[in-house]
Amino acid sequence: MSGVNPTDGQVRSGAADPKHFSEATPHLDGASTIDAVGEGIDQSRVGRRVRLFMASADEAGFDVGASLGVPALTAHRPLAVAAGGTGAIGHAVIQLARRVGTIVIGAISVPA
Repeated sequence: MSGVNPTDGQVRSGAADPKHFSEATPHLDGASTIDAVGEGIDQSRVGRRVRLFMASADEAGFDVGASLGVPALTAHRPLAVAAGGTGAIGHAVIQLARRVGTIVIGAISVPA
């Protein structure tokens, strides 16, 4: 399962980080199970659950693993400091704050 992050589009278009390869496949966030391994790789890895990039929720479903990557973990860090209320990160901050009972007051730069 894969989550598509805004950074994926920026990398693919060449707007962020120069491409190191002729093609860029999006999906910084994702979760799955190892189906097979190549020569010289420990076969015991087959069947193990894996997460891409920063997502790490071993007991969670793949849908959660695919959505916990960059936006949610980026939101987690500034929760106690300051964050806006828009975009993927702002949305994740609001959800995390509400989950622990926080009253959320957000600001945006344009009318909703």
